Amino acid sequence: MKKIIALLTLALTFSAFAEEQTTKKNLTQVLKENNISKSDLKKELIGIMNPSQANREGKTISFLVGTGSRHDMRTRNFTLEYYQNADTAFGLTYSRGRDTYASFDNIDVKELDATILEAHTKLFIGNSFYCKTGLAYRLMRGMDRDRYDYTTSTYLADERVYNDDLALTVDIGNQWQWQNFTLAMTWIGINYQIVGDTKFENRDGITANLMNFNIGMSF
Repeated sequence: MKKIIALLTLALTFSAFAEEQTTKKNLTQVLKENNISKSDLKKELIGIMNPSQANREGKTISFLVGTGSRHDMRTRNFTLEYYQNADTAFGLTYSRGRDTYASFDNIDVKELDATILEAHTKLFIGNSFYCKTGLAYRLMRGMDRDRYDYTTSTYLADERVYNDDLALTVDIGNQWQWQNFTLAMTWIGINYQIVGDTKFENRDGITANLMNFNIGMSF
């Protein structure tokens, strides 16, 4: 009985192997008859399974506009990106941000207005998911508020306060591509200050990015 089972197992294995080889031969024959290369077949399969990745193929540049929370403040931004290939892009982002309160090195500030310039590298993983790393220059302006002069027992007039710094940025998100139309969402990210006075009371120099929505065109 054991010999019979072993023979049946061997026969089934050989049959499956033979069928696989026949399928490969048939596929090769079909590709040859229709003048389709394996690289063309691979592109078609990517297009079906990963449409955004396929639509990034051949793209050189993207223009995006967006809004959301970056650097712990409400921002609006414009982004220009250059595609090295379908999986790698380099970009520059110009943002304007506003906040009602901030702190620069023990100075309380109101009506914060920020200009942010960011250079980044975006690496796509699979169809649409990406990880973005970069360097941000932040120029922040505000009005020094509620300064009290104890010698005269009066509040001093507000003065304009300036502060600038550099921060490392890391974001994760998804970017979908339909022909020339681009939709992107940065879900979450962090910024770590490396130069300058901290903007925040906690003094750790870390700010957050959350739900930054972008739309645009790619060519």
